[in-house]
Amino acid sequence: MPRATRRKVSESQPQSGSQGGGYSQSTQRRHGRVTGEDTEEPDEDEETEDAESDGEPTTVDRKANELVRLALATEYRRAPLRRDEIAKKIFRGRASKGDFQPVFERARQILDKTFGMELHEIMSRAERDRADAAREGAQAPNAEANMAGVKKKGTTASSKQYILRSTLDSTIIEATSVYDIEIDDAEKAELALWRPNDEDCRPEGTLLTWKHGGANQLGMAGVLHVILALILVNGRVLTDMQLRTYLKRLRLPPGSAIPSNATSQTVKPLTIDAYLAQLVKQSYLDKQKTSLASAQGGQKRARGGGAVGGGDDGDASFEWKWGTRAIAEVGEEGVGGFVVDFMDGIDRERENRRAEEDGVRESTKKEKEGTRKRKEKLLVAIGRAAGGGLVSFK
Repeated sequence: MPRATRRKVSESQPQSGSQGGGYSQSTQRRHGRVTGEDTEEPDEDEETEDAESDGEPTTVDRKANELVRLALATEYRRAPLRRDEIAKKIFRGRASKGDFQPVFERARQILDKTFGMELHEIMSRAERDRADAAREGAQAPNAEANMAGVKKKGTTASSKQYILRSTLDSTIIEATSVYDIEIDDAEKAELALWRPNDEDCRPEGTLLTWKHGGANQLGMAGVLHVILALILVNGRVLTDMQLRTYLKRLRLPPGSAIPSNATSQTVKPLTIDAYLAQLVKQSYLDKQKTSLASAQGGQKRARGGGAVGGGDDGDASFEWKWGTRAIAEVGEEGVGGFVVDFMDGIDRERENRRAEEDGVRESTKKEKEGTRKRKEKLLVAIGRAAGGGLVSFK
């Protein structure tokens, strides 16, 4: 598309074809190529002003749209978006703070308004370790206050890594997951018209679907939340041997496949070992050597000793913690709520069976109050098991 400045000048050019007459000095400078003068192209600020007057996207909008596309593509791989990658691909390696911030803020506005998502900077591993150290040295009642001040007091540089996370309220997500007969009928009609022989696509009658595409999202999300919950209630750290023991009780020994809800026969099931490695790569989990193993490692190698532990029962020299993505995307309060809902469901079923046997039924108001108190107690117990109050990282 020709530039706005040149289009305006060409419209004011006389039809007589003379080089003098109707041209001002500034017009001649802009048309240096035609008149043979050695002149410079209009600068970017001048083009931006003319583009704005014609309703064309500005440089900030154009680069913000590029950043949005880059963020979506990076999030599809569940990889963090690094600031140096933004500078290289969006600013071609030339990005000052004055250039970066307007584009970044504009991209955040587009993501929030169009996709209901936000670019969120995740904490670095050093920040997380410092938070763990502050928590270990704090009493439970003051743990949340100490954790809230960790980033302010720390001197460690920020990670400069970003992920996309939803800004939608949980009530909206729940509402879009509720079955609706009208949505179901519309899906059936659309599938019959466009994909009549596709057995992998079956209507669910909800605005949000988890089964299409052959990906085992529900099974993997369930296993992830269970692992995060186990780590949380075991003092926010779990040895590899403990994790393997828990997984065996859940019928997920080494080499077993993740439970799948996918209908496609072409999708290869993911084993629990491959899934754990994937979670580490995506920063949902962090697997690291224990402090004792690190101290003894040099001595064992000097004596020609092999690896500590290992095998199907796990490795005693490694431990599991939450990764930085899990802290930002899932959160301790989110996993605490997951555990509470699960445990409360079991307690409620037990009480309902007892009430049916006794022939006594509590009123709805009294039942709701009992549920609320029971959940509050469970949350307190989870925080105590975690070694401090549950923290919400913003």
